[in-house]
Amino acid sequence: MTATSELQRSWDEALIDSWFDSPDESMVKAVVVFRGKHNLVEDDALSAMHRVPNAYTHWKCSVRRFVCGYIPKLAGWLWETKKEQADRRAKILLAMRGLKVTSKDYKAVAESAERYKSMQKYKRHRQSVALSQRAWEANRRSGQWNVCK
Repeated sequence: MTATSELQRSWDEALIDSWFDSPDESMVKAVVVFRGKHNLVEDDALSAMHRVPNAYTHWKCSVRRFVCGYIPKLAGWLWETKKEQADRRAKILLAMRGLKVTSKDYKAVAESAERYKSMQKYKRHRQSVALSQRAWEANRRSGQWNVCK
C-alpha cells in the first residue's frame, strides 16, 4: 500500500468512527482531529483524497449530515450497521473505494438562481410602482389647494 492509500483508509476509518462516536460534531472538528493524529499540516494531502469535505457547505455540517447528504450509499450501509460489528465495518471499508462525494445538485442551484432573479425583478417592479405613485400624487390637481383656490 502507498502512503496516500493508507491515509485514505485511515480517513475512511475516522469517518466511520465519527459516525458512531460523535455524529453531531462538525466536519471541521473531525478533520482537525484526523490532522492531529497524522500530523498533516498542508491541505494538499486532504485535497488529493476522496470522501473529504471539499465545498464550504460541507465544512459547516455535522458528520452524519455530511455522510447522509453527500455520500448516500455509505449512509445506507452505516444505518444498517451497529457499532460493535467489526466484520461488517471492515467490509464497508473495502466497499468504500469506489464512492465519491457528490458536491452539488445542479437542479437546486438553478432553482435558487431563478428564485433570486425573480425576487430582484419583483423589487424593481415595486420601486417603479412606488415612484409612479409618488409622481401621480405630486402632480394631481385635486389634492393641491393652491391650484383649487
